[in-house]
Amino acid sequence: MTWSSRSDVALGDVKWPIARLHDVATIERNAVSVDQIQGGEFYVGLENVTSDGVFENVVTAGKAGLKSNKFAFTEDHVLYGKLRPYLAKISAPDFAGICSTDILPIRPGARLDRRYLLHYLRTPTMVTHAASNAVGINLPRLNPKALESFQIPLPPIEEQRRIAAVLDAAETLRAKRRQALATFDTLTRAIFISMFGDPILRSMQLDLVPLGDLLKLKSGQGLSAKAMRPGPHLVYGGNGVVGTHDEYMFEGSKIVIGRVGVYCGCVHISEPRSWITDNALYVSWMSSRLRTTYLAAALDLANLNRRASQAAQPLISGGRIYPVEIPVPPLNSQHVFEERTRAITEHRIRIEEGAEKLNELFASLQQRAFRGEL
Repeated sequence: MTWSSRSDVALGDVKWPIARLHDVATIERNAVSVDQIQGGEFYVGLENVTSDGVFENVVTAGKAGLKSNKFAFTEDHVLYGKLRPYLAKISAPDFAGICSTDILPIRPGARLDRRYLLHYLRTPTMVTHAASNAVGINLPRLNPKALESFQIPLPPIEEQRRIAAVLDAAETLRAKRRQALATFDTLTRAIFISMFGDPILRSMQLDLVPLGDLLKLKSGQGLSAKAMRPGPHLVYGGNGVVGTHDEYMFEGSKIVIGRVGVYCGCVHISEPRSWITDNALYVSWMSSRLRTTYLAAALDLANLNRRASQAAQPLISGGRIYPVEIPVPPLNSQHVFEERTRAITEHRIRIEEGAEKLNELFASLQQRAFRGEL
């Protein structure tokens, strides 16, 4: 088996020496057997690393209930997700622990700065390069030997640290944008609860009405990979937008509810002229007592995924949704709620546009940094 050792980075334009990863770092697969796991160690699985390199929901090995061998890592490693490398699950922990064997701990040598290595491996070019060298169709993995063959521009260590510091500062700005966007996910809920109460805690003063008296649900239509011809119309599945298509099912917007798997109960309002797959349900009819934005928010707060998780195979159906009760406030109150959420949406769009520009600037900064033009 051979791998392409040269990435798409125009390394011929780089003024610094070029080194292969195995010459300046070591992939340390120090196995920890099940009987060696004490339970108090932090455990990192691929699900605990985002595509932004952020750790989330990390628990101890004891809580994770581990039943197979893992790898040990420290604060000196870069953690590299080798399964589906296109997801860019590459991070630099500030804690020691054990990780999934689908994560490779890389220890930089004396000539390589850890943060510099992290930023280099996370560049879009290197992520694409890793994906192109992965083996396997359904579960593509990057062989450690292929990773060791990657070429890295190697400026003096002090220059590496300067580059890493600049990129760290830029990444901090991007993280703040992401945090700002994350707050929007809670604002609509907070406004709903302040106006109408919490439907889970039954803290509202309004009468509750079963959803079966207020709406009707239908499943979307299946769309195979061959049939999903790229086009201008969004395709909604169980977890939101899953692609585009040259045809559409509905002229107007629809409330979409994920019906299977992890995203059971997730609620979206589709764009006009879109397609909804059979991995989702949509509201085909709703009572004139409801406005669309209000109903979508009420469904979101109704904790529909809890009803799905009670089944052996997580699944949402009309039979599980129709008994759920929601408050039905006067239409004028729903209109006020709608106006408030519209203002939030408009502000979010502006933040997203700013975040997109910042991402473009960051990508440009990365390219210049590793060409020696920073």
